[in-house]
Amino acid sequence: MPAKSSKWISGSNKYLTIGTKLLEVLERDDVKPHVQAASDGLISWAQTRRKEHAASGRKLDPLGAVTSRVGHQRLERRLDELFAVVSEFDAVRPELAEELRTTEADLRRAVTVTAQLSATNRLRARRDIYKRLDVIEERLVEAILPDDSSPSDPMPG
Repeated sequence: MPAKSSKWISGSNKYLTIGTKLLEVLERDDVKPHVQAASDGLISWAQTRRKEHAASGRKLDPLGAVTSRVGHQRLERRLDELFAVVSEFDAVRPELAEELRTTEADLRRAVTVTAQLSATNRLRARRDIYKRLDVIEERLVEAILPDDSSPSDPMPG
C-alpha cells in the first residue's frame, strides 16, 4: 500500500482543476448577460464578497497569508458562504446553477478527503482548495459586477 505522501504527489494539482467547467460557463457570451442581470440578492452578495476580499487582502496573486486562514472549519465556512447563493442562480441561468452545485459537491468531497491526509499534505491540499475557492469566488463576483476591472486569475481554468 502506497504511503500517504505518494498519494498526495500523484494528485497534487487535482484540487486546482475543480470548477473548471463552471469557469468556462461563466466566460461564455450567452451566459454573461444573464449573470449581469442578476437579482438584488446576488448583487448584494457579490458586493459583500468584494468588500471582504479587499478588507482581508485575500487576493489571487501571492500565496501569502494562506496560513492565517487554514483549518477544516474555516474551509467549511468558506464553502457555505460561497454556495449560499446557488439557488438564486436558478432564476438567472439554470445551467450555471447546476455547474455551481457540481463544483460545490466536488469541493466538499475534496475537503473531506483532506482530513485523511498527513498534516503536511493536508495543509498543502487545503492551500490548493483555498486558492481554487478564491478563483471561483472572484470570477463569480466579476461576472455579477463586471464594472470593476480587477486583475484576473493567473492560474489556468
